[in-house]
Amino acid sequence: MKGRPARDVTAAVLADPTPPVDTDRFQDDSGPFPGHWRESPAPWPDVDPADPAVLAVVEAGLALLPPTWAGAVRGRDVQGRPEDEVAAELGVTLAQLRDLLNGARAALREHLARELTRGEGMR
Repeated sequence: MKGRPARDVTAAVLADPTPPVDTDRFQDDSGPFPGHWRESPAPWPDVDPADPAVLAVVEAGLALLPPTWAGAVRGRDVQGRPEDEVAAELGVTLAQLRDLLNGARAALREHLARELTRGEGMR
């Protein structure tokens, strides 16, 4: 096998049983659409993604994530690098990278929703 072997990060990084999004926000099996939002999330304020204040909120959110989650988001979403390149850099499989991205994006989305709603003056 060439390069770094894939590591099983699911046990170390994804061991926290706390889901990134509060499960109470989703319909249970008794709802008409199990697993869907109970109520759609509130829209974010109209912000300029290039605004330094918004970028600071994003960076603060990334700093709160486990390093592997932040590395996955930075590699794929910020830098736009290919999945296989980011996975190799992090030493994970493509499936693990997708798991990392799902958790990281959800946690970052929650952070941004809180902070951007709180700082609606960032327009």
